[in-house]
Amino acid sequence: EVQMDAAIYRGPRQIGVECVEVPEIGENEVLVKVEACGICGSDLHTYREGWHPEFTLRETKQGGIPGHEVSGTIAAKGGAVEDFAIGDRICGVGMGAMAEYVPLLANPFSLRKLPESVPFEVAATMEPLANSIRIARAGGPDAGANVVAFGMGIIGLGVIQAFRALDVELGNLIAIDVCDARLAMARKLGAQHVLNARECNVV
Repeated sequence: EVQMDAAIYRGPRQIGVECVEVPEIGENEVLVKVEACGICGSDLHTYREGWHPEFTLRETKQGGIPGHEVSGTIAAKGGAVEDFAIGDRICGVGMGAMAEYVPLLANPFSLRKLPESVPFEVAATMEPLANSIRIARAGGPDAGANVVAFGMGIIGLGVIQAFRALDVELGNLIAIDVCDARLAMARKLGAQHVLNARECNVV
């Protein structure tokens, strides 16, 4: 049985690196050698409070492996996989990515080829950025509309960038948070107005 190192969650505020089996892959999956893995807010909630580990961990005999925002290279592929090759640089989403290897479904939602120009550390943020782009598109603002974004974590900051990238001339793009450092970044990324909800009536 081939082994790898992985982060294993044992309960709130209990996590460590342990040796586990390298996962087997199905016909429509690839095995990715992990180069970078993001830490999602949901990972933090599980770690700190035990929040819904069934949604945030890939279970193994030794315990659950967290992490789902991933980049790396394809080390093996299932027999039905045609659009990806061993050695391809990829970014994607799949449970259990805080490990040396992770299985990912070879479909457009879970897996994308990565240009050489994009570093692995940056590519691991593609999944939250995809959420931000979807939010901006779903908002569908008309020309001249004012847009308010609440919460300037990684997805909120991505929302600011996504609204700026839309082919629509907005009125005001307003960012709201309670952290001045995050608000400063929102302004740097294109918010015209920033409001600290601790210091003013945002309404």
